[in-house]
Formats: sequence, structure tokens, C-alpha cells
Amino acid sequence: LHRVDRRQRQMCIRDRYGSARWGGPKDIAPFVDPRFEKNVILSGTEFLTTNTRPKNPANARNLNACVIGSSGSGKTRFWLTPQLLQAHSSYVVVDPKGGVLSQVGYFLQRKKGYKIKVFNSIDFSRSMHYNPLAYIKNEADILKFVNTLIANTKGEGKEGDPFWTKSETLLYCALIAYIIFEGPEEDRNMNTLVDMISGMEVKEDDPDFMNAIDYMFKGLEKRKPDCFAVKQYKKYKLASGKTARSILISCGARLAPFDIPQLREIMSYDEMELDRLGDKRTAAFFIISDTDTTYNFIVALAFSQMFNLLCERADNVHGGRLPHHVRVLWDEAANTGQVPNLEKLVAVIRSREVSLTLFYQAQSQCNHHSTNFVERVTFLKIYDIIRSRFYWEAKAMPKKTEIKTRTEDKVRDAAKLTLGFDVEEKGAQQGTGQITTFNQLGFKGVSDKPDGWYLPDNFNLPAIILEAKAEKADISSHKYVAELTKNCNIVLTKYKEVVGILYNGVGIRVFKNNKEISDVANTLQHKSYYLALFTKNAIDKQRIYNLTKRINDCLHFDFGIKNLYHRMIFTACALVAKRYNAILVAGMDYTVMKNSILSTLSKSLEEDRKQNLKLDLLTEVYAEIKMNNSTNQEA
Repeated sequence: LHRVDRRQRQMCIRDRYGSARWGGPKDIAPFVDPRFEKNVILSGTEFLTTNTRPKNPANARNLNACVIGSSGSGKTRFWLTPQLLQAHSSYVVVDPKGGVLSQVGYFLQRKKGYKIKVFNSIDFSRSMHYNPLAYIKNEADILKFVNTLIANTKGEGKEGDPFWTKSETLLYCALIAYIIFEGPEEDRNMNTLVDMISGMEVKEDDPDFMNAIDYMFKGLEKRKPDCFAVKQYKKYKLASGKTARSILISCGARLAPFDIPQLREIMSYDEMELDRLGDKRTAAFFIISDTDTTYNFIVALAFSQMFNLLCERADNVHGGRLPHHVRVLWDEAANTGQVPNLEKLVAVIRSREVSLTLFYQAQSQCNHHSTNFVERVTFLKIYDIIRSRFYWEAKAMPKKTEIKTRTEDKVRDAAKLTLGFDVEEKGAQQGTGQITTFNQLGFKGVSDKPDGWYLPDNFNLPAIILEAKAEKADISSHKYVAELTKNCNIVLTKYKEVVGILYNGVGIRVFKNNKEISDVANTLQHKSYYLALFTKNAIDKQRIYNLTKRINDCLHFDFGIKNLYHRMIFTACALVAKRYNAILVAGMDYTVMKNSILSTLSKSLEEDRKQNLKLDLLTEVYAEIKMNNSTNQEA
């Protein structure tokens, strides 16, 4: 879906709020590659370039998508299959029943030179080997794998006490760490994990009993007492005999599928090379059953490892981007397990040249992974594929909402309250309206009518003139500025200082004696804010700098205070004391001056000290300041 929604939403013109609309051919044209084969097909007429680094960065888009269509609507036949026939990327496809592989496998392998990988959970005799433990390199990988394994084998229904899950996690982490870091290469597979758990015998009536695995870890502890495997196993062994037996039973039930001989053979070593899918053009097919979900969790295990492996290889080997873009086309996404933190992965895989497309049968299935995922994808909804093109819609597409914009009268009335023109003020005329003329306000013979005015009796004080317009009026128009300038010139015949305000309820322009000023608030303020624009409060920064330098140099060179911190404290205390009427005069003795400052700080700041405890610290530090030379009377 291409959506045009880039303009500011705060200000609405022409009686409409919201700028979202359906995109047309001209809108999507910048995002389409002139070469058809270099595009992702969104529909019969909409395409998206596979180049994630276009010449114009503003045209960069990720290739993530979410396809929704009921059973039989043609998601696979009319959307997924054409993506593969484009043959511009590496592909990872979840293929229910194996129909896609039979359709495009020959084309990809023989015509386009693709390397084909197949994991077939329907017929293991026709599957390549996949060993998830082959991709584990460190302790962090172990934790990721165990979390994914547990998340996808917990079964249906309400989850029980988390104690058992956490206990299983400790045992899995300990055993897998031992297998990976201590076991021989041929034993680094899931079969060894299952065999180790099967060999863990527990005797409830004999707490000192040790099984074969206990002896293995006892030996490891002697060699490597601080290793990850030992630490996790010692935590597991805190459980009593009865509890440990329950944990082992739970582990055995969870890993039951791995006891099936065909699966044990498949898991014995690895041929899938998930970490190298982006190195050269590869098409990996995960064939699953659409009627039996027993082995579907393996797809989630593989995908969880694959996303992390591809990101790591892109960063560590290929300088941040894979040589070939990897498109993951995940059909039946709601029925093939969960990848932990998928929404976070989707946010970062784009820069590594990886994209994900999820296929659902209903929009409600999107919550299976995360509602946040939908915010990062192109959202396609297939209604009918009998026609020559797809029809799609946006989820939560912002609508154009009809609203009534405020008229000039309503804007003027609102400005009256904000500016404070609604109350009588002694020594000034103020108000708003369209009937009052300048002649009535004291400018004889002038029939022009201001929208709002603040006119002090003292002509030496600033005046304010308001020019109000309807919300839909464009206040950048020269004619509106000319109207305000004319009224301000009338007031300037009596006043030296006039603030002109051009306001339409949304935007505002402020003029100081007919010269526009930009350094003002972008919303209408009380009149006191605009009157203060003429206050003579300029700060002579250079004078302050020069004076501060003289004080610092005097304390440093003439009085010998070497510590910069002490010089700063001394100056601050003297200024504060002077503010509270300390007796500080030229020619006074240094000791008298210092005591006068200290006495003033101690006595006169009692109330302030209660509100600011920092004054105690200030006085304390000041009392400790010592001058190396306190006899320089001239200084």
C-alpha cells in the first residue's frame, strides 16, 4: 500500500482535516524500479523496488508485508508464487503441503541458478538435515535457543506455574552449554541433549545419590568452576529429589518429538546453512503439514536462529549489508510457532537486507505475533483474485474528517479572551469588534474599524492592534498584512510603539512598529507578553565579561587565591552579601570586608536558608577561603 500522509496534520485548510488519501500511479511512481524484474509485486498495478538504497533517500522503503486472505482466496497461488518467479533475492518460504516447491523449484534451480534447500517435516526421507545446535556459538545463543524452544513447545491452554519453566531453562542451558563447549563435535546436536536428560536418574529417598550427568558436571566444576554450564547446573541441583524428578518429567514431555527416529536422524547434523542464505542466491523451503502441527515448532526454531544469524553475518562479514537480499515468505504464520521479539527484529532487519512477509487467513490472527508488527509493514488484504488485479486496503487508514472551521467572528472572540481584552482596565481602552471605529477611539476623522485594540491613556506606552481572520484564511497573504499595517499606521500617529498581531486561530504573525519579528511564541499569548516586546532590558554581555575577568584576575594575582573554585565562591558570596546591604566600601581592611560578607550571609539569609540548603554550603566554603596576600590595599 502506498499512502500519502506526509504533510502536517495540525493545520487544516479548505474545511478538511487529515491529508490521507488513496495513492495513484503518480504517487507510487518514485518507488518503482523501471526494470520490472527488480520490483516486489504488490498488486497487478502497484510495485515496490527491491533497492533499499535508492538515489533519493526519501524514496527508501522496507519490503516487509502482511498478506491477509481467507482460505481459497489465492494468497499462495496468486501472490506468493509470483514473488518467487521474480528471482531477484534469496528466499525462505514456508510451504504448506510442498506445492510451491513443485511449481517453482525447477525454474529457480535450472533457469536461475539458485541453490535449493529443503526441510520437509511431512516426509523426513526427502528432507535435508537441520541441527539447531550447530549455530550456537556462545552463552547468549544458548539463552535465545532455549527461550524459543520453550515458547513453541508449551502446548495450548493457560500456562502453569512459571517455576517449572524457569527450572527447565536452567537445566537446558547447563546441558546445552556442556554439549557445545565440552562435548566432541559429532555429539553437538539435539539427540545428545535428549539422551542426557533420559540418563538423569533421581532417587527421592537418597539426597546424596549421583547419576552419570552429576559426575560429568562434578568433573567439569573441578576444571572450570566458573563456567556457564556449572553455574546453571548448580542452580538446578538446588531442587529437592522430588522436585528434580518433576522437572525431568516436564523436560522429557517437552522433548518427546525428538525421540522419534526419523527426527533424530534429521537433527544429527546440519545441511541448511541458515547463516549463509544471503551470501549467494538461495531458496530455502520449509514444507509443513496443514493438518498436523506436531513439527511446526521446528520452523519457529529455525526462523528465530536465522534472523539473528543473518544480522550477525551482515555486520561481521559483509559490512552491514548482505550481498543478496533475503525475503522471508512465511505462509500460515499463525500456525507455525512464535519467534520471540519478532516485532523488534522486524525493526532492524531492513538495514541488513532482510525482509519478512506474513500470511494470515484473518486480520485477527495478526495478534499471534504482535500488534506492533503491523505498524512496520505494507498491509495487503486480498478480497478477490478472480479479476485481473488484487484489491487491498490499509489497516486503520486515517480518514478525511469533515469539520467546521472557525469563522472570523469566532476567532476574534477567542482572541479577546486570550489577550485579556475582555475586562476593563484603568488607564487604557481595550476590546474587540467590527463596529467601533478609530474615530470613536480618539482618532478624529478616521472611519476604519480595527478587530481588536489596546490603547493606553499614556501615549508613551506601547499599544496593540489585532487583525483577526477566519481559520481557513491564509495569513501569509500580502493583502492581510496590508490591512494590519494600515491600522497600525493610524495608531502610530499618536503612539511611539505599536504591536500588530495578524491571527487566524491557528497561525500568528507579530509586527513591531510594522516590522515583522520571528522570535516570538507561535501561539497567541496574553497582552502582557506583547507589551514586553518594547521593554528596554538589553544585557551588555561584553561589559559583564570584562567585569567578571577583572574580579577573577584581582582575586588571583593581587590577593593570591590560586583555587579557581574558591575565586568563584568568593565572588558569588560578595555579590549576594551586597544584595542584602552588606557594608562594602573602597579602602576598607580585608579582614573587615571578609567578616562583613560572612556576617551578612549568616544573619540576613535565614529565611532563604530554610528554602535553599545550598546557602549553608556556600557559607561554609567561603569561611575556609584563605588569601596568600591580604595586605594589598589598592586591590
